[in-house]
Amino acid sequence: MSYNRLSGELSPYLLQHKDNPVHWQPWSAEAFEEARRRDCPVFLSIGYSTCHWCHVMEHESFEDDSVAALLNEQFVSIKVDREERPDLDAHYMSICQSLTGQGGWPLTIVMDPEGQAFFAGTYFPQEQRYGRPGMLELLPALAGAWRDERGKVRDTVTQIRQALERSRFEGPAGKVDPSLPATAASQLLQRFDAAWGGFGGAPRFPTPQHTALLLAQHARTPRAEMLHAAEKTLQEMRRGGLYDQVGHGFHRYSTDGEWRVPHFEKMLYDQALLLPVYCDAWQQTGRPFYEDVIRETCGYVIQRMRDPAGGFHSAEDADSEGEEGRFYTWKRLQLLEAAGEEGELFCQAYGVDGAGNWAGESGREEGLHVLRLPGGPGEGIRETLFPPGTDLEALEKARRQVFASRETRPHPLLDDKVLCDWNGMMIAALARAGVVLEEPAFHAAAVEAAEFVLREMRDEQGGLLHRWRKGQAGIPAMLMDHAALIGGLLALYQADFDPRWLREALRLQQECDSLYLDRDHGGYFMTAAEYSETLPRQKDFYDGALPAGNSLALENLVQLARLTARPELEQRAHSLAGRIAAEAALSHNGADRALCALDHLVNGGSEIVLCAPDRASAGEMLQVLDRRFLPFQVRLLKTHANADALHDLTPWCRAMQIPETGCRVYLCEDFSCSAPLDSPEALEGALGR
Repeated sequence: MSYNRLSGELSPYLLQHKDNPVHWQPWSAEAFEEARRRDCPVFLSIGYSTCHWCHVMEHESFEDDSVAALLNEQFVSIKVDREERPDLDAHYMSICQSLTGQGGWPLTIVMDPEGQAFFAGTYFPQEQRYGRPGMLELLPALAGAWRDERGKVRDTVTQIRQALERSRFEGPAGKVDPSLPATAASQLLQRFDAAWGGFGGAPRFPTPQHTALLLAQHARTPRAEMLHAAEKTLQEMRRGGLYDQVGHGFHRYSTDGEWRVPHFEKMLYDQALLLPVYCDAWQQTGRPFYEDVIRETCGYVIQRMRDPAGGFHSAEDADSEGEEGRFYTWKRLQLLEAAGEEGELFCQAYGVDGAGNWAGESGREEGLHVLRLPGGPGEGIRETLFPPGTDLEALEKARRQVFASRETRPHPLLDDKVLCDWNGMMIAALARAGVVLEEPAFHAAAVEAAEFVLREMRDEQGGLLHRWRKGQAGIPAMLMDHAALIGGLLALYQADFDPRWLREALRLQQECDSLYLDRDHGGYFMTAAEYSETLPRQKDFYDGALPAGNSLALENLVQLARLTARPELEQRAHSLAGRIAAEAALSHNGADRALCALDHLVNGGSEIVLCAPDRASAGEMLQVLDRRFLPFQVRLLKTHANADALHDLTPWCRAMQIPETGCRVYLCEDFSCSAPLDSPEALEGALGR
């Protein structure tokens, strides 16, 4: 018997569809067995809970009885949350992009009972519109092809499978050219929008990996144009509608090329990936502008996205009251009423003139404003968020009053599942922000999240799990889970120097190598062999909205190799760098995150060892380091309390002596260390070389 089987799922996205008349099933062997028994194709729909066009397609088609009848009679229908199963999403998205030249969500796949696709697309309306076929005509055509033209369907399946196999051909590892990161940064400058910041056209995404590469290359070999491109991008993003000017935090992307009107959903991973780049800019320039952004964004994440148990939720929807952006947009009279005496000041600061700058989702609403600060062509790099002379106290009072008014509105859906990989990235971001701004609350939130993931997101055998929600963890971990969590733990270690983080990172790296490493061809698979089911195992090398798992893996290997001096980790890093170099040769700007790690590996960096009786004695030396942007370094702190543990983890620093008082610092390159430095002034001088 067929019926909608989603009510027992944990995914907020699947639960959104539990009352559809479509007989949805979760991805399972039982669903494919039913398709084989009924000899019918499988209709697969992949999306996520905060996806606007997923909501549109649900309302138009999946809530419609006529569409549901076609699906129920002629297909087995499967719903997948792409955030729970990024492996399935990656596989079928590659098919969609191969067949259509584009991708996106909702992702629509029609396949045979063995999971082999023969049709792919994204959003389809109920009836033909926007130049797209409607579901009411598309479904009968696909069912008819399966019924009456089975041979052609089989041929299509074979052609798609062969094309995928060709695209996954494992060529030889590339030669690691030390100039590759600098070349990629120079090419990136050619795509820089000097008027509005950012790279490429509309829609415009934050792409923090691009900005991070420019800042790192500027630190390696100063080039004013690289620093300017990075700063212009970071400042225009914060000034624009991409940023929530009232409640803080970044929206997903800008629908235009001027950062004016965003797609209003907020993703945890965007905050996690952007925060470290603003930290880079703060350390490199000292501009208070960046400090404000860091504090605001960390505050938003901790206040709005944190689960009471300690982890961080995934996302906030773009829609509320059935319309995208309704929660975030204002008319002038609404702002004047909400801000009270400071209303005119607030409207002036955010350019609210009454005419409006967005017509709403319908395209017909007048006087509606997406709040933004002045910026764009002719706007130089600012030292501070607001111009000198601004009454900051009054403006902040107005913002708080507008925020309080907004809180009375119906809120967008909060996707409250906790994902291991996104939390790993958020742990790293908060640990970094805590160090850079000397803010204990940010560090404490990172520690709490790390302890939560390590404690709660485990199976009975101790294996890492991908998703947690409402007290239940599930779905075996994937490469991104291990790689992102290791990165978070390494950031925590280099923030508080607690050996437990380094010990756990090494243990997880061993697990990562065991589960995902391709020892024949190099690189890491996305999933473990026993979890790949009938699908081919994939490797990701392209940094998109999320960094590639192999990019994070290279970062981790480089840091672990330099922290511990273990030759096998150094060798593994070089092997992976060769694999990434081969991929990067095809698309320089597709692997910027990996290129920063590759630069550290092949062009050198430093290991900084601080030896002190206790953490407090190292305080002044640490402040010297924390004020500087040092992208190609790792650091350790050896004290009486952690010396034994540190000697086990990093035997190479055993001979470095702890002084009776004060702090002694060793600057090392290739594990050859300089004479110890005993004062902040000496350390400043050495770093200035």
